[in-house]
Amino acid sequence: MEKNLLAEENSISALEAKRAVVFQIVMDMKSFNHTPWSNKAVKIQNPIEVYDASDSLYSYLFNLSVDGKAAGFIEVSAMRDEYPVLSFAREGSAMDQLQMEKLQQNVKKPPENKKVVLAGPAHFALKVDYADGSADVMTSLETFSLSKEKNKPVPKKGMDRNDHARELRQNIDAITREIGTIDDGVTDDLGFETGSNSYANYDGVPDLNQFLNPLWVGFSGCSPTSAANIMKYWSTHGYPALTQGMSDAQLLYELRLAMGTDNNGATSVNSIAPGMKSFALSRGVSAARAYYLPGTPPSWSTYKSYLNSFDPNVITLDTHTYYNEGDKRRSHSVTGVGWTEFFYNGSSTGHQYMEVHDNDFDTPMTVYVAYNQNYYEAIYFDQFSPAGLAIGKYILTPVTNSYYTKGKTADGINTMTVNSGVQGLKYFTVTSAPVIEHRGTETVIFTQLRDGTQIGMNTTVADFDVVQTASAGFNVQSGDVIRVFIVDFLTNEPDFNPSLLE
Repeated sequence: MEKNLLAEENSISALEAKRAVVFQIVMDMKSFNHTPWSNKAVKIQNPIEVYDASDSLYSYLFNLSVDGKAAGFIEVSAMRDEYPVLSFAREGSAMDQLQMEKLQQNVKKPPENKKVVLAGPAHFALKVDYADGSADVMTSLETFSLSKEKNKPVPKKGMDRNDHARELRQNIDAITREIGTIDDGVTDDLGFETGSNSYANYDGVPDLNQFLNPLWVGFSGCSPTSAANIMKYWSTHGYPALTQGMSDAQLLYELRLAMGTDNNGATSVNSIAPGMKSFALSRGVSAARAYYLPGTPPSWSTYKSYLNSFDPNVITLDTHTYYNEGDKRRSHSVTGVGWTEFFYNGSSTGHQYMEVHDNDFDTPMTVYVAYNQNYYEAIYFDQFSPAGLAIGKYILTPVTNSYYTKGKTADGINTMTVNSGVQGLKYFTVTSAPVIEHRGTETVIFTQLRDGTQIGMNTTVADFDVVQTASAGFNVQSGDVIRVFIVDFLTNEPDFNPSLLE
């Protein structure tokens, strides 16, 4: 009884979920200039309930339309202790009437029950239960069957209380109550403050869907299809040899071989990066490298930094469905093509999204998946770089000044040692000259050492492909040493190590 009461207290209604949809649409309209929803009457369709394999309500799925045409979807968690929006898209639809009708054509026998279930982040399936206890789970790509023995609910994973998520939902509820009806289309100017949006995305990344071909058995597989998007992208960005003279089928075939993809379309997560590197080397791109992003899982800062430096990557979401327990096809790979985050009340927590090209949808579309939620076991990032690991190089030169002496450490780090008789607030300046450009911003770090112990630090963040100087002020004494160096990105995340760009 107590567990049921706790579950009920943690769950939200369809109306509450719909208010979160209104909030997301408006926040997108107000903070993202290029949204296709801008200045449009966005209609919110009736919610579709999505269940997980514990047979619990997991989320509400709302398809959107503009002028009678599909205009994306927003998936809202049914749990109060989870940040509201799990995934969204600004185009297409998910599990709409036509898609459902198409899936139901695969029903083998009279159904006893039908429901939409979670097949992965922003990925849904139709589950059909039969009177004999068995079931079929159907996606646009495949139907897999569950025997009576396997078709049983699994234990519901626990969820800690999240007061920040609850407070956000309360704010959303209060805000959306003020803007009137949410049934006749989101059109209001809606003057409430929703913050700002920061994003990066890479145009020109293809969006291949998995397909059948006589060169292999079954569908092409999510990992090689995701990697094929990356190879096709780089082939039009300075490395034509990656795909020159190859059809999409030939490209997929070679990537499948390089990654060891089996006849079920499954690829070991440990084979994705080595497979991409092996394929690129076989195509004559001799400097190519591929590697895993650090961290378990990598931080949001790490994901953004590496994507900003190296462009698209392969994202693998482990245990992307509870069904077929023990089947490695539970993991699902997509192509990471960007990121976006919305800042509300000064924080982007709960509003951080990976921009992905998923290869399971009926039509190519860009989907946004919430970071650090909406997947269960782990997330992996495989980054490919046709130019190797050189992510940027800069020459820092201290500006000559009478109150310090320039020098270098044994490992080449610039130093400025405060001269005798000098004390008080002094400024230290370096010039920066790019040797190999690094995309986005860089961070110049000044550290103050006294008697060999660091007592201060200052940083300057800028695009040093454009900006030519950096300065920092310190309250110094004679003999203090100021060290200065440049890195790609600096964060206090414990699992992130910045890369030196000198």
